[in-house]
Amino acid sequence: MSDGKDVYVLNADAAIFTLIMTDALEEKISELINPIDTLPRKHKYAADYGSGKMNLVSIRDGRKTDRLTFFVHFEKNSGNCTGELKGEAIWKTPTMAEYRQDGDPCVLKLTFTRTGVTVTEENCGSRRTSLNCSFNGSFPRKRYIKPADAKKSVRK
Repeated sequence: MSDGKDVYVLNADAAIFTLIMTDALEEKISELINPIDTLPRKHKYAADYGSGKMNLVSIRDGRKTDRLTFFVHFEKNSGNCTGELKGEAIWKTPTMAEYRQDGDPCVLKLTFTRTGVTVTEENCGSRRTSLNCSFNGSFPRKRYIKPADAKKSVRK
């Protein structure tokens, strides 16, 4: 349930008010949009991982072969704890990549298996809504469904 306000405009010709916008008072995200979804996914660990609609670890190919691009978003405790981080990590071993930026205390480690990824964080408090929660967790690999080929979906 969410509170908000509805905005109406008067249609004088029809003598009725028409709803043109609903403005929610809460800034709660109802649908998660993956900002890196269209990037290439040729690496064997490039995939989406997570459970539910609001817990996502998205991995895509990096700009260089020794890197990967990632986006992590999570919600815990009925939405009271959320976190988000997008960046580029460097492969440290064949199954572990690490995000670390100069001047930033946040370190995120992504450890991959054939069926999932484990995320471990250090000092990423500024990327979360609460200090009592963290990015730490294991996320199963989601099944990838290729978009339908445009030629196949067009009927003649």
